Amino acid sequence: MKILYIFSKPGQKFKSIIRSHKGFYAVNDHSSALFFEQTLFGQAGWQELPRQLSFDFAKELRVFVSSLNELNASIHWWRLNFTDKNPLASEFFGQVFFFLRIVEAFSANANQPILVVTKDDYLIGQMKAWAKRENIKVINYSRPRLKWLIKQFTPVGPLYSFFRALIRHCSDIFFLTKKNSVIYPKTKKIVFASLINQASFKGQGYKDLYFEPLLAYLRDIKTPYLIFSLILKPYHNCVKNLSKLLTNDFITINQSVSFVDLVKCFWENLRRFYSSISWLGINQFRGVDISLLIRSAIKEDICSTKYFTNSLFYNSALCFFSRIRPEHFIYPFEMHPWEKMMLIALREICPKAVAVGYQHVALTPRHLNLIFSQKEKDLMPFPDRVVTLGEITREIIVKNNCFLKAQVISGCALRQSPCSSRVKSTCLKKSKGLNVAVIMASSVQEHIGLVKLANDCARLLKGRCRFFLRSHPTIDLNQVINQSGGLVEGCERSSGQLVELLQMSDLVMYTSSTVAIEALSFGRPVIYADLGDLISPDPLYDYDGMVSRITSSADFSSSLSCLENMTDQKFSDMINHGIEYANKYFIPVNHSNLEVFLKKDIP
Repeated sequence: MKILYIFSKPGQKFKSIIRSHKGFYAVNDHSSALFFEQTLFGQAGWQELPRQLSFDFAKELRVFVSSLNELNASIHWWRLNFTDKNPLASEFFGQVFFFLRIVEAFSANANQPILVVTKDDYLIGQMKAWAKRENIKVINYSRPRLKWLIKQFTPVGPLYSFFRALIRHCSDIFFLTKKNSVIYPKTKKIVFASLINQASFKGQGYKDLYFEPLLAYLRDIKTPYLIFSLILKPYHNCVKNLSKLLTNDFITINQSVSFVDLVKCFWENLRRFYSSISWLGINQFRGVDISLLIRSAIKEDICSTKYFTNSLFYNSALCFFSRIRPEHFIYPFEMHPWEKMMLIALREICPKAVAVGYQHVALTPRHLNLIFSQKEKDLMPFPDRVVTLGEITREIIVKNNCFLKAQVISGCALRQSPCSSRVKSTCLKKSKGLNVAVIMASSVQEHIGLVKLANDCARLLKGRCRFFLRSHPTIDLNQVINQSGGLVEGCERSSGQLVELLQMSDLVMYTSSTVAIEALSFGRPVIYADLGDLISPDPLYDYDGMVSRITSSADFSSSLSCLENMTDQKFSDMINHGIEYANKYFIPVNHSNLEVFLKKDIP
């Protein structure tokens, strides 16, 4: 008889089963998978089901979600995070992938048991429903988490979202409105949407995370602008920093919205919470019913803070654009729900305004959110123009989509380091203590995986390398280090500027960060740490130069030896090729490239 074992965490029963059986296992947490593989399953002869999603599977699932978007297009639908096809914004892609892996494994293997380790209660529910229909015995040693049950059956998510927004609304009014009261006359013809966090206030004054060179250019030519901003953590510290600035170029999302609109957001969220969940479209993917996972993806957004937050963007933008009627609206282009909400509001209030989306990061296979069907593109809110950070990303976007070529323009890299700071590396020497920059991007799981890998490498190499950890601005590195068990000797935090870190480093280890391409432009060898992500997050996935790819500290040691044993000529060729590629990827900032953002003609 086919048996499906389900665990949320290892225990005595878990160890007993893996010692007395042999079969297949699936773990939907790559850091846990590595632990199980090294400590338990490897000894017991269990075989792991594939953990990485194939290109064809990702494409099929993307097309499936696009078909749902085409049939359900509405402002309510665009507020749901899973509709943007971003694997980082929603668990839907991972849930469908692991569920289908389990279904396929049972089809291919007659009576061998399959053991699943997951804390995903939605995934567990889908597996149990399918197993019941297929007459598969389920032995479930997991229990629903109390936090999950409370969120599912009480409106704690909408309530929390409402009171948090209300407190922030009052805070922003108190600290910022008096300062900003003079900006409401309709003199601001250019409006930016941007994010603000603690990194925005390093050094003197304010440095925008996305548009700083463009803002400086506008100040030089005395063109007024306004930043419509979302403040990230630590929220109240950022508000106080904004209140100390001498400029009055900011309006926050929570400052712009009215109390009545906050109540509207809460009421809409509450109404959706208590309504039955329905959608148009097929429920089967590869012949398997996944309706429970679709329902779960919708329910998760409504139960959490996501639906309320996206509604808040829409209502706040309506209030904002009613006061400020811009000619240009420029924002970071990733096709997230909050972007769509602002575009819908802009079209309602200022239909003649030119909307410009700035594609600001390196593209990877994981950026499914930037691939659309023609019908989907016609139905969803979309900017008039997309400006890319270079020609390479422009070619990728145009190739993957049904764009007019005139609609996607190569601009310049506003966020990357200026070309004048580029320096070349010399060949790595064995006798030299090497500095390794470990660059982490926006996922907490990635941070934890890279911290653990850096610790393992430092232990293995015993002083040959020093690892400098640089976290993403939105993530607390101290918290990540605590979750990872601390830092060993040879690993330390990097607290300086990115340019300084790249200049002092001999090589760079990364997983998904755009800094990998910046490292090439600095003449630094790069090492890609494969942490077992569902879809490859490597921004150098199509780079034809040398990139060492590792999964363990032993792999890192081998890659290091390979670099150290290179001839000077081969090393020099590798570095020069990387610099050439990076200079094509990141077009430098100049007045002509900045003017691309400000064109008034619409393709």
